[in-house]
Amino acid sequence: MGAGGSIPATAEEAKAAGKFDEEIALYQFCTGIVDGSSKDQAAEGCEFGPPGAPPLPMDAMLGICKTMVVALPDWKSLCLGIEKNENGTYTVLTQQVCGAMKADLAAIEGTPFPEVKLAELTEEMKVEMTLPVEVGTYTLEGGKVKQGLYVGETREGVAGAAEPHPAFVQMWKDGDYGFGGLFKFLGKPLPAPPAVAAAAPAEEAAPAAAE
Repeated sequence: MGAGGSIPATAEEAKAAGKFDEEIALYQFCTGIVDGSSKDQAAEGCEFGPPGAPPLPMDAMLGICKTMVVALPDWKSLCLGIEKNENGTYTVLTQQVCGAMKADLAAIEGTPFPEVKLAELTEEMKVEMTLPVEVGTYTLEGGKVKQGLYVGETREGVAGAAEPHPAFVQMWKDGDYGFGGLFKFLGKPLPAPPAVAAAAPAEEAAPAAAE
């Protein structure tokens, strides 16, 4: 279990080292995004919100990863820190070490993610793609992950982290994070997400009712 993180290699070793079941569940969830084993630690109705995107049902998130790992076979998801918050949620530090593209990336149905052909990549794009360490907030239910949310926050100087590619560090600072940043790096920028309404109708109606 513990490459780059603070939890030993197996659940048994983790428990022997004093790790709680919830910490182990979070670790296995975060490191299992790529191979689909996250599902084993997902509560019913689990949602995952990558930065720059609305929360997705876990099956949809794992479907995206299943398609992407064909083109990025060396992709690893690292869990580098877990801390429980006063409100019962957890702050979790994760890092996506995507590796280099080694095959065409198919368009993903139901998403804005386009096809990316290996032959179209410039030399600058044919590199090991390592993202910054990201800060996620996780909610558990019944000992399993109910929701994981990322908003683009990153952290530097984390023990066990891989060196992020400078282009991704800058994109995250500029707000081009998540899948949007990855596709922008690969020369396929995504359309901007829909704007959020400034106020709810009920809020707008309240002043009028008071007049």
